[in-house]
Amino acid sequence: MSDAIIYRTYLYHSTTVFHSYQTPTTCQMSTQIASILDLIRNEINKNPKLKKLSDAFECQTKISTENIVLGVAIVALFMLFSGYGAGMICHLASFAYPFYFTLVTLSQSKKGPASQFWLVYWIVYGFLGVLETILGVFLKQVILYYPFKLLFCLWLYLPQFKGVDTVYSKVIVRLFKRHETVIDEALRKIDEAITKEN
Repeated sequence: MSDAIIYRTYLYHSTTVFHSYQTPTTCQMSTQIASILDLIRNEINKNPKLKKLSDAFECQTKISTENIVLGVAIVALFMLFSGYGAGMICHLASFAYPFYFTLVTLSQSKKGPASQFWLVYWIVYGFLGVLETILGVFLKQVILYYPFKLLFCLWLYLPQFKGVDTVYSKVIVRLFKRHETVIDEALRKIDEAITKEN
């Protein structure tokens, strides 16, 4: 058998295997995308205000809301992993969403566990902001810093995790209790210095 025949046979079998391998992957991807779009649509339909807003948007633009949401998510992920606009996305996720829900919670007549949760969140947010300011030069050198920061911020406040309770009780409260007398003494000295100047 000549080398040319063996080579053609090899090419035929390798391309057949390649195409048979690619077809299920493409089908799986389209099925996964369809399930993601269904999930987005179901989440929108759960909230009557979002559903009404979505319907109005779709009437005006003739574009389905779930496609827009998926497109924005893909662009945000690209920005996050490429580094262009990653800081902005992290700040929006760690500030805008909690800010909105803090305002909603405070506007309610009954203050309950939600208001305490968001108060603790802002304490943790401030603590982490100070830490990031101090260590920022080093942290930004870490590969995939912004994706990890985004995941950490989501872990802090999403109801499935409520990681803010863990950070507050295991880190901040322990640090505060350990250094409470030093902090009180420093604040007392600052207060005395201010009153002497006035």
